[in-house]
Amino acid sequence: MKELLALALLALACSREQRPQPQLLPKRCDGLCGHVVDAKTKQPIREFIVYVFANRPFNYGLPPGYPIPPGPMVSETVIESKDGSFVLKAPPEPVFVGVSARGYKSATTPAPIDASTEVLIELTHAGRIAGHVADEHGRPIANARVGDATSDARGDFEIDGPPADWEQLDISDDRHLPTRVIVRKDDKRLDVTLRDAVEIAGIVQDDRGAPLPGAGVQVICGDFASEATLSQREGSFVFRVPPARCTLVAGPALRNDDEHHEVVPAEPRTVLEVDTSGGNRMNVVLRVRRRAENENRVPAVVPHL
Repeated sequence: MKELLALALLALACSREQRPQPQLLPKRCDGLCGHVVDAKTKQPIREFIVYVFANRPFNYGLPPGYPIPPGPMVSETVIESKDGSFVLKAPPEPVFVGVSARGYKSATTPAPIDASTEVLIELTHAGRIAGHVADEHGRPIANARVGDATSDARGDFEIDGPPADWEQLDISDDRHLPTRVIVRKDDKRLDVTLRDAVEIAGIVQDDRGAPLPGAGVQVICGDFASEATLSQREGSFVFRVPPARCTLVAGPALRNDDEHHEVVPAEPRTVLEVDTSGGNRMNVVLRVRRRAENENRVPAVVPHL
């Protein structure tokens, strides 16, 4: 999955005629090397990522609309260079080289290259997109996280355009439900509405009333995707959910549910129905029976929080 996310960010779906054509330069280094510059000013770009792709078919399944890379990704290297240069280990065979940098459209070599030549890659600016974040009542939301940007007191923000046809953008703050939107290369403006959220705060206790850290807790609220977490040292947990009827499920740990492809609390479980439609924060206590030492144990997992 890491490879797929990197490929989506690199966004190599741009047509070849749209890509800047790299220039081959006299060899001046050992390994796979090159320079990355601004296409307009010819000044070096000092921070960028170099992707190396093998020269063979890409056989992984990608969601519809995802950019198709020229081959399987071999490496991903973050470069910081005063003169825009990079040097990588020489590949055993010719490879495609792609480069992405913040604020620029990504580019990749139109054909495989080897370590016998040096490549000059010129990147063009991706442009800027202005936008606004508001709640369901039209009120501006300040300090919302919009990718790498933050909305101001009026809810306004400005971000770099996507490096290719489109990219996914995560938007969140500390009081509303997060959301994910698609930003396209032709977008000039992006207005986002964050849904209201209610906090469910709770404590997981064992059957004797003592705090139970490391317990698995899951919340399911209507059409809201389920979310799972582990209770903290004092047995506490917090969920941010939409105003709705919700189900809390707790167990002594978390386990993988292969049938439904999600992480769920392990048995024995406790189930509690709650109603957050009033919009007020809820405080709950969940009692979970500790497992006996001789009980069969399912390998526990740690969710990506």
